Amino acid sequence: MEKKSEVTAIFHGPHHYISPRYYKNHPSVPTWNYAVVHVTGRSEIIIDRKTIKSFLHELTAKHELKDRNKWEMNMDDTFISNLIRSLVFFIVRVDKIEAKFKLSQNRSREDQKSVINELLSLNNENSIDVAQLMINNIQNKI
Repeated sequence: MEKKSEVTAIFHGPHHYISPRYYKNHPSVPTWNYAVVHVTGRSEIIIDRKTIKSFLHELTAKHELKDRNKWEMNMDDTFISNLIRSLVFFIVRVDKIEAKFKLSQNRSREDQKSVINELLSLNNENSIDVAQLMINNIQNKI
C-alpha cells in the first residue's frame, strides 16, 4: 500500500425534480428530492498484485453467484497483469459518514402521498426509486 490521503467519496442515490403541481397545498415552489452519502476517510492505493487478483476474483464471484451461466475469471496472466496496470485499486478507511435524504419531509402527509403518486406515474427509474424512498420514510414514521 502507498501513501494515505484524505478523500471524500460521494455516493449519489436516486433523485428527481419535484414540480409544484405535485402538491395539494399551495403556494409551492419547484424543488429536488434526493438521497446522497458522503464518506470521508483515508485512501490507500493497493499495489500488491496478489491482493488485487484476489479482490478481482472475489468481486467477480460475488456478482456472478446467482447467474446460472457464471463467468469465471480464468484468463491469461499477461492479460490480467495488463488489466491491473491500467486500473487504480484503492481502499478507503472510513472516518466519517454523512447522509442526506431530502424527500419532501417538510410537506404535509397529503402532499407527500401526492408526490409519491406523481413520481410513480412518471414510471422512470429515478422517479420510482425516489417514490420508494418516500414510502419507506413514511412507513418508518408510523
